Amino acid sequence: MGTISTSSELKAAIQSLSIRQAEESALLKIQFRTTCDHLRPVNLIKSAFRDLTSSPELKGGIASNLLSIGSGFLVKQVISGGSFNPLKLILGSLVQKGVTNLVSKNSDDIGSFLSGLINKFTSKKP
Repeated sequence: MGTISTSSELKAAIQSLSIRQAEESALLKIQFRTTCDHLRPVNLIKSAFRDLTSSPELKGGIASNLLSIGSGFLVKQVISGGSFNPLKLILGSLVQKGVTNLVSKNSDDIGSFLSGLINKFTSKKP
């Protein structure tokens, strides 16, 4: 703005600044509501989950971890079952740890073997 020399110029400048202030205030309120909405705990969790599931590296890591943990748990249940025998429980935990480590180290090979098996059984025979 240039120098203001008359009262009419002053009134016009004040009116212009008032309009500008109202517009910026409205934009600020909209941005505040948007920020509050993004910071709600539900939206933060959704955003984090979306980021996790959209990353291809993490998808493979999650799948292999679930496979190794699940197989270890399954083996422990087979060995110890519903027994309360301390030796069976200890043996089940040790075998679970070993199977979990083994599957996690060889998850790519196991995954390709399982996908081959699935393809073999689901493909139509001529």
